[in-house]
Amino acid sequence: MKKTFLILFMAATLLFSVGSPALANDEWKVFERIGLLIFNVDPDNPPPVADFVFDITGVAVNGNDQIAPPAVGSVTLRSEDMELVNHDGNMQWTVAMEEKLFEGVDFPHTGSFEYLITMNIPQVSEGLFLEEFSITELVATVYVQRVGADLEVTSITVSYPSHNEDTIASKAGSMYFITAYVELYEVDIHQQVTGDYADMGREFDVKIEVEDVWGVFDILAPVGMLFKADGRGRSLGEPIELQFNDQTNLYEIELRMMHGDRITFSSVIHNTEFTITAEDASDALYITEINGNQVQTLTSAITTKPAEFVVVQRSDAQPTTGVIMIGVPFVLLIAVLGTVAYVVTRKREDIEDEI
Repeated sequence: MKKTFLILFMAATLLFSVGSPALANDEWKVFERIGLLIFNVDPDNPPPVADFVFDITGVAVNGNDQIAPPAVGSVTLRSEDMELVNHDGNMQWTVAMEEKLFEGVDFPHTGSFEYLITMNIPQVSEGLFLEEFSITELVATVYVQRVGADLEVTSITVSYPSHNEDTIASKAGSMYFITAYVELYEVDIHQQVTGDYADMGREFDVKIEVEDVWGVFDILAPVGMLFKADGRGRSLGEPIELQFNDQTNLYEIELRMMHGDRITFSSVIHNTEFTITAEDASDALYITEINGNQVQTLTSAITTKPAEFVVVQRSDAQPTTGVIMIGVPFVLLIAVLGTVAYVVTRKREDIEDEI
């Protein structure tokens, strides 16, 4: 699976929840406002506070003296400085960015000044802004006129210089920088073996299947590590890799795990589905539980932290002879003592007869 699903989902969201028209790649439509739209795969939790740095570079000018546009450099906007609006689960900042981007710039004369604005994708600890799903460049044309004795910016128009997708977002005369945010989770899978007569050294088959619900595993697949139980000589984690099964359209791996073994997957995107299938060891009198449910297979979407699956193989074996086994050593001891007593008695009688 490629990233098609997330792209289509973003496009549908932009078109229907934001009310955007579709524009062909070769169209050059002018808008009068710049905004930032963040697509968030977890609508219940807004993206974290982040600094968005915009590099502004002069690229052309049509003024009286045909000189280069005045330098602007970089402008940093914090998300809390923007108006946060929820559009059907999409956290959208709709600040009038054009005013902030060119605030305080001293334009030398009347005319139009063209700038390329590039948004830098911020780094955050809680998750990831996906650059592969972002539109990070806009072209702004600043129009300067003389108002009385002063030069003032009278309007700013923006457009996309280029983009790779079939749909771009606009609304009510605005154009948007776009990015997608995903919160990342860790998923732990534990193997436990319990019961008075359980074989604590036995390994059990465990199958893990993961559905790429957002279609992004080609750029952001879960990273797996297998941690063996203490005493196995392999205390450090061993990398494991999910393999794509084109029959099921799932990513999967099968492993053998013993009591105390653990698998940890990191970089798991919100709402990713995991299916855990444990070995059916009922022929050896083991009862299987996954997360407290007496099942062989459990499917769950990852939506909370911590996220874990606990696979328990509980031995239901009982001693086959019950109390008799416990009494066997005592019976044997009585028998041996009786035999020894008989032999000693006969030996003593034989000696007395000889005398």
